[in-house]
Amino acid sequence: MKKINIRDEKTQHATLIDKVLKGEKIIIARNNQPVVELEALKKQKRIPGLLKDKIKIIGSWEESDLEIKKILE
Repeated sequence: MKKINIRDEKTQHATLIDKVLKGEKIIIARNNQPVVELEALKKQKRIPGLLKDKIKIIGSWEESDLEIKKILE
């Protein structure tokens, strides 16, 4: 784990992101006190059907297009 101060992080931002993406954890400190830990996000798998029955579409796209045209005219 690498510790770096905010001032130095600003100039090395892209380099630090590359290191994090390769698996390294980086601690960002303010006045030598750790405040943030950089860690790569884990890629989330798509789960087909996860929102099934949770989203309802009322009407149709054509109806909404007509309503928008009426508003704009």
